[in-house]
Amino acid sequence: MSRTYEELRQTALDVLLKRTPAAQPYPPSQFANLATCVAYALHNVQQGAQPYPPPSLSGEEITLLSEVFWDLFRDGIITIGSDASNQKFPFFRLARFAAERLAGTPPYHFHDVQTYERVVRENIPGIDDVTLRHAAEGMRAFSANCMLAAAVMIGVATEHVFLLVVESAEKSKTHGAAFAPVSKERAILQKVNKFKRILEPHLAAFPAGLKEGLDTRFAGVLETIRKIRNESGHPTGEVVGRETVYMLLQLFVPYCKKMHELIEHFRSC
Repeated sequence: MSRTYEELRQTALDVLLKRTPAAQPYPPSQFANLATCVAYALHNVQQGAQPYPPPSLSGEEITLLSEVFWDLFRDGIITIGSDASNQKFPFFRLARFAAERLAGTPPYHFHDVQTYERVVRENIPGIDDVTLRHAAEGMRAFSANCMLAAAVMIGVATEHVFLLVVESAEKSKTHGAAFAPVSKERAILQKVNKFKRILEPHLAAFPAGLKEGLDTRFAGVLETIRKIRNESGHPTGEVVGRETVYMLLQLFVPYCKKMHELIEHFRSC
């Protein structure tokens, strides 16, 4: 079965950023070499190995990788020309600040429901079954090209894990009284805003590892997913693109991981 656009894009980025352990038989400085390196990475060919026949991409995968290539060019991640002697396509290189810009990109690899569930469980071993069921349903809808349904399911999973955080905070011996007003709010947005206001003055006493990235993982990701979920769940006529939903599936993993760290903290105090 041919790889998806998303799988090829993620693998190409891993190759360009040198974060794949697979062998790179050629420097990925022109399109044909990039295709070869992507094929080696997808087949997990290790350094020093000389497979015969060497792995390659199918015609359909080459076509998709070409789309990936020009999308990366339009996004400013790569630029045409590798050096002064090779200034035209098929030669290319990473744009000047691309490595810094992509350094925080989560390298989560998945292409179906089973691999997505495995990625989620590996990163959040204690994930609640209800949360995982809705996240997996989002991946299932994504695989079926039902983007509106996928966005809604990821949003439901995101809100569910947030509600688990609220529940653990309210049961905390140390923080329970402070967070008790959160569940009294009716709408999810009101609960989120109330929780954020109460949480802020307590952050100074939190462990450094827990505070790291909490603002980004909690406020930024939750708001992004919640907004797209709401737009998808109402008949507004808005179209949710495939890349947007793939981004939501990626963002859900570090968000859920950080939220479970928060749950464990509240349960311990």
